[in-house]
Amino acid sequence: MKKLLNYDVLIIGGGVIGLSIAIALQKSQEKLKIVIAEKEEKVILHASGRNSGVIHAGFYYSSESLKSKFCRLGNSELKKFCRDQNLPLLEIGKVVVAKDEDDVKRLEALVERAQANGVDIDLLEEGNLTKYEPMAKTYEKFLWSPATAIADPKEVGRALEKVFLARGGKILFNEKLMHFQENIAVFASGNTVGFKACVNSAGAGALAIANKCGIGREFELLPVLGGYISTSKNNIPLRTMVYAAPHPLSPFLGIHFTPTLDNQVKIGPTAIPVLGSEQYSAMDGFSAQEMGSTLRALNSYVLGDPITAVKTLGNQLSQASLRSMVNAASDLVPNTPEPKVWSRGKAGIRSQLVDLNKREFVQDFVISESPGIVHILNAVSPGWTSALPFGRYVVEEFLLSKI
Repeated sequence: MKKLLNYDVLIIGGGVIGLSIAIALQKSQEKLKIVIAEKEEKVILHASGRNSGVIHAGFYYSSESLKSKFCRLGNSELKKFCRDQNLPLLEIGKVVVAKDEDDVKRLEALVERAQANGVDIDLLEEGNLTKYEPMAKTYEKFLWSPATAIADPKEVGRALEKVFLARGGKILFNEKLMHFQENIAVFASGNTVGFKACVNSAGAGALAIANKCGIGREFELLPVLGGYISTSKNNIPLRTMVYAAPHPLSPFLGIHFTPTLDNQVKIGPTAIPVLGSEQYSAMDGFSAQEMGSTLRALNSYVLGDPITAVKTLGNQLSQASLRSMVNAASDLVPNTPEPKVWSRGKAGIRSQLVDLNKREFVQDFVISESPGIVHILNAVSPGWTSALPFGRYVVEEFLLSKI
C-alpha cells in the first residue's frame, strides 16, 4: 500500500536545474529534508543531458536579462565544478565569424553587450584569424571568446547527483506527477509527497504542471529539435569552436562547429519544430495534447511577425538534411569534408516558450509562483551553463521564505 512521504522541499524534475536548486538548498540549510521526483529512471535524460556541452561565456544576452547575469557567473562556476570533480574540460575558446558588413555590425553589437555584461571578449581584424583558427574564414573582423569551453553534460549531471545524495538528499525515480492537493503532490505510482515548498523544474513538462495550478496560461511551448552530425577530428582538425554571427531576431545560434571531448567534431544544431517535447524520432514522443499546444505556439509565433517567422523557420528547415548542414557549415570553414564522412548523432529538444499575448519567443528565464510552489517555466539555453548560480537565485529569492 502506498503511503504519504513528508519532506521540507519537493523538487519535480531531475535535470541540471532541479539538481542545482536542490544543492543550493542543502548549502543554505543543512537539515532540510529534500526530495527530487523524476519521471524517468535516471537523471539528466532529456535536455540537460542532450545539449552541446558548450559552457557559454555570456555575451549574447541583454545586460538586463537573467541570462546575462547567470551565464557569466555560471561559466566560471561550472568550469570550477568540473575541475573540483575531476571531470573532463576542454578550454579552447571560440571564434565568431562574419560573412558580410551586416554581420560585422552584429559583432560590434555583441562586443558592447560583452562589455556591459563584464565578459572578456576581443574584436579582431580578419588577418588575426589564423592565429586562433586557421581553417575558418571571416569578413573583415571576428570575435574571440577565450572563456567559452566544453564539458560533458551527462558527466556533470551525474556528479551533481552524487553531491546531492552525499549531502543527504533523496531521489524518487519513475514518478510522474498527476496533480496537487494543497501541499501534497500525487504521483501516477500512487505515492504522495507532502511538502512545505515545491519547485516545478520539470523542463519541457514544467508548463503543463504550472497549468494544473492555474499558472502560465499566457504561454505555450514550441519544441525544437536540435540535430548534430559528427566526424573524427582527423578529418577536420579544428583548434577551437567556430560560430556564425547570430541574427538578432532569432533565439537560435545557427549551425556551428564544436570539437568534442572524444576527439570528434560536431556540426549543428538544427532547429526544426516538432510536435512533442520528447519527439526524438518521427513517430515517437508526442501526444494529441502536445500536438495541439505546439500548433498553437507555432501559429501565435507566425502571426506575431509573419515575415521574420517564415524566414527564420524556413532557414532552419532548409538545413535539415546532412548535405545542407555541411553546406551551411562550409560558409564558416571552407574545407569542411564531404557529407560521406559525417554521421548523425543524438539529437536534443529545446522547448521554446512562446508568449501568446506578445506572439513572440520568450528570450529570458521565466519564474512564476502559485501557493507553495515555484515554477521554472523557461530555463533553456544557456540554462545548463547558468544552472549553479541560477539555482542559488531561486533559493534565495523564492524558497527561503517558504520553509
